[in-house]
Amino acid sequence: MKKVLRTFLLAAVLLTLLVSVSLCTAADDNGRWVTAWGTGSTNIALDGLENITAYVGQLTFRTVITPTASGSMIRIRLSNYFGTEPMDIETCTVAKSLGGSRIDEDSLRFVTFSGYPKVTIPANGEVMSDPVSFNVVAQEDIAMSCYLKNFADVKTM
Repeated sequence: MKKVLRTFLLAAVLLTLLVSVSLCTAADDNGRWVTAWGTGSTNIALDGLENITAYVGQLTFRTVITPTASGSMIRIRLSNYFGTEPMDIETCTVAKSLGGSRIDEDSLRFVTFSGYPKVTIPANGEVMSDPVSFNVVAQEDIAMSCYLKNFADVKTM
């Protein structure tokens, strides 16, 4: 029973991580950035979850974002708000979602941070990506994927 509960908690944490790590913005027709999707952060350093990262090493997580505004550019904000150590993101991408984990590969774009594909999010900090040319259509799903070499660094979901 403990193993089943542990597996369930791991699945729940990973699913929550997928939908809670970012904030998506799109540029409006006047060139201003507007929030098109967002979510709050939760501390995963909670009783019963402290060893969750021992079961996962490297991790690519994908979250499907349904923006509420349209635009021609996208920026991603990633948070390590509850982190006690810096968190390294090796790669981040956006693409049109085709449902489930499927993406439209022709729409795939790499996200950079100050011109680099890798970014380190400081403890208790956040980072904002560079603008990415991407046709954002309100209510059309976008898949954002990030690769972490060391999931043990993740404390924010």
